[in-house]
Amino acid sequence: MREPQTQNNPPKYIAMKTLLALLTLAAVTPAAHAGTCPSPAPAYCPPKASAKPAYAYTKKLATRTECRWYTDKCGKRASYEVTYITYADYFTDGSHRTYTKEIRS
Repeated sequence: MREPQTQNNPPKYIAMKTLLALLTLAAVTPAAHAGTCPSPAPAYCPPKASAKPAYAYTKKLATRTECRWYTDKCGKRASYEVTYITYADYFTDGSHRTYTKEIRS
């Protein structure tokens, strides 16, 4: 025997259809927005990865000369000079790197 349909007792197939529709909507909604920025504008959005900064210029920072000694195979000592030059490379994003070259004179 079938129960009478009232406001408090809806048919079971309507309740199941509603439940199925809600589950489908809940599953589809996050997938539709995946990978998009939240709307309105977020409080913080991390910067996108950019390409390597471009080289701007090189500047000579320091030069120094040292006197060094060596001994030849006969035991005779002789001196020679080594010059160290320190450079800095500057890039368009404001960063820099320093390096030193050694030149035997």
